[in-house]
Amino acid sequence: MALVSKIREKSGLIVFIVGLGLLLFIIPFDSIYSFFGGRGEQPIGEVFGKPIYPSEWDVMAEFNADAGYYGSVQNGDVLKVQHARQYFEGRIFDTIINSEISKIGLQVSTAELKDYLIFGENPSPVIQERYTYQGPNGEEFFSKDSLLKEYNFFVNQAAATSGADRARFTNYWHYAVEVPVVAQRLKAKYVAMAKYAVVGTNDEATKLQITQNSKLVVDFIAKEANTLLDSSIKVSEDKIKSYYDAHKEDAEWKISEDLAKISYVLIDVKPTQEDIDATLAQISNLKQGFADAPNDTAFIQIKSDTKFGDNMQDPNILDVIPAQPFDRFQTSFSDIDAMEIANAPAGSVVGPFIYKNMFGQTNAVIAKVSSVVNDTRVRHILVTDAILADSIANALRADSTKFASLALKYSMDEDENGVPNSGGYYDVLPSSGLVPTFKSFALNNAVGVVGVVPSQFGYHVMQVVSKGDQEFKFVSYVEKNVVPTESTINTVYEEQGFGFMEAAESNYEAALKKFGFESLQSTLFLAMPTDRVFGYSEDLVNWVFAEGREVNEVSVPILLKDGRYLVAKIDGLGAYGVPSYEAIKDEMEKRLLQEAKLAELKKKVKGVGSLQEAEGLITAAGGVRESIEISLDMDAFPGFGQDVTAIAKTFLIKNLNEVNVIEGKQGIYLVVVKERNITPVAADKTEAIATVTEKHQSYVGGSLYQAMLRMADFRDWRMKAQVYYANQD
Repeated sequence: MALVSKIREKSGLIVFIVGLGLLLFIIPFDSIYSFFGGRGEQPIGEVFGKPIYPSEWDVMAEFNADAGYYGSVQNGDVLKVQHARQYFEGRIFDTIINSEISKIGLQVSTAELKDYLIFGENPSPVIQERYTYQGPNGEEFFSKDSLLKEYNFFVNQAAATSGADRARFTNYWHYAVEVPVVAQRLKAKYVAMAKYAVVGTNDEATKLQITQNSKLVVDFIAKEANTLLDSSIKVSEDKIKSYYDAHKEDAEWKISEDLAKISYVLIDVKPTQEDIDATLAQISNLKQGFADAPNDTAFIQIKSDTKFGDNMQDPNILDVIPAQPFDRFQTSFSDIDAMEIANAPAGSVVGPFIYKNMFGQTNAVIAKVSSVVNDTRVRHILVTDAILADSIANALRADSTKFASLALKYSMDEDENGVPNSGGYYDVLPSSGLVPTFKSFALNNAVGVVGVVPSQFGYHVMQVVSKGDQEFKFVSYVEKNVVPTESTINTVYEEQGFGFMEAAESNYEAALKKFGFESLQSTLFLAMPTDRVFGYSEDLVNWVFAEGREVNEVSVPILLKDGRYLVAKIDGLGAYGVPSYEAIKDEMEKRLLQEAKLAELKKKVKGVGSLQEAEGLITAAGGVRESIEISLDMDAFPGFGQDVTAIAKTFLIKNLNEVNVIEGKQGIYLVVVKERNITPVAADKTEAIATVTEKHQSYVGGSLYQAMLRMADFRDWRMKAQVYYANQD
């Protein structure tokens, strides 16, 4: 259709190849850039101000090995992006720390490696993980014997061979065991040096003592700024621009990675009634084949969109009525449809029925009543030997009165008190939590039948004792997903998606009203471009971050993984470093609003002489708080959000019993200091220094990873490379 040419003119990314960005998660970068021969190699990151090129590192190798996993889990695309970044960061960190280790000359001696790290009483974590196994009851144990056997094997093989074979055996042990052990040990030594080199000072100990021992008793009123409506405060565009000009180069506003602010709409693509009718007709044609199928499970695996599998009752059984009414994904048929299934005779196929699962997916289902059974009582003798089981079964077929004596002599089945179960009786329902073979024999055999049934517990010599009056029906299902046809998808794309896009290019707000769409906002960071609403879309990222993109541009409809269309408008773009006005305008406006609200609150209480008077001027959350004790190590007044600034300013108040207006980060505080209790600083600071030291060392140990990445000014450009390649003509 003519619409396609419009799409190609506007997209700039779909022209060459749809979804090219996924190549980054499938093949190494060097393969990608060689595929685009002659374009030059794009850097995939930066460290210490120098670019990292894909030909230097295959940073996706380990990630690619698990690529199949992400297609089977919810939000798999988001996890792929997150894990890829974590792996890349890990490679950078290892490179940096290995460089530092080399500079200071850290080493692991041969004696340390063998006598302590590999064969010692407390071996390296690498060794413990490699030679830890799971026992029969799920417990884990470290096997030093396995370690020694493997070591001796390679030593003996190396000694018994020569040339390339000897090198192969020697190198295996070296690179598979010794190298990772040494690497882990060197890293642990470096971290320990960084950690234990930090100690608390005398001044820090004094500060800690003052913080812990300084107490004030205060009365206060707090009024949080966010309780004032934004609409009650006006911040002009000129004031925001002036604030931007004055503060855009401040460290707090620096952009650490490329970002884009977007507004967007999501457009559902739902099946029409014609689509539903077509699916009903399709599944209706399967009814006769389902009825005649000798194996329901095999038929379902071939014909059903949802491969139910079995439910551990019987290979052909997927549901039980009435004990387990159909409840696919926590939804149900209508009462009328469920009644039709319940009343159907064995062997019949009923439906199709329409229902929606918990995810909103519309499905068509036909149901086959496989068999009808009654609740059953059985008795059994449990043994471990198949020949013994057959002998007992033959004896019972000849004389069933011997059951109790044979059970007492041979059965391993015990009651809850550990006493041999001479009766061996069990009442069996289709919903009983019994092993499938045991349950199947009980429900599908006549009274008096004796047989041997194997299970993971041994061999059950079983006899059907009686049948009850309650009837159950085993039911199997074939399910077809009702999905929009290509015609429906194209109609939604053209009339809603493309129609909205063209209207939004002229006036976004007017287009929202015309089409009745809700506008959502998101900030996409290029290195980690995921959103909690739509997850990750490589096509959206490739469009948003394409070179030359401008504010207020509107995208073509982009198909998401969940079948919805997304149309986005660029609200702001920010590059690494000093941000553009559009990129941080919203945050700066919020800052100015907060400052204006604080000024308004201070204005209302200016000159008040008591907390009671102030309470009449502003609505206080909680009112006057009497005789509250606060300390310097608190992060806020009781009952309010974190605002350590207000606590610190309160301790600077000199006069008692006077109202002081304190401006915090979250709001204003009217404080009256009633008592000041300052304990003298102790002369012995040993304990305080130890406390400060422990705190510092804990911080170093937990933050070294990120600190090194910041030190190296690490930047992840892999997504930028993706965008570059995806937007080439």
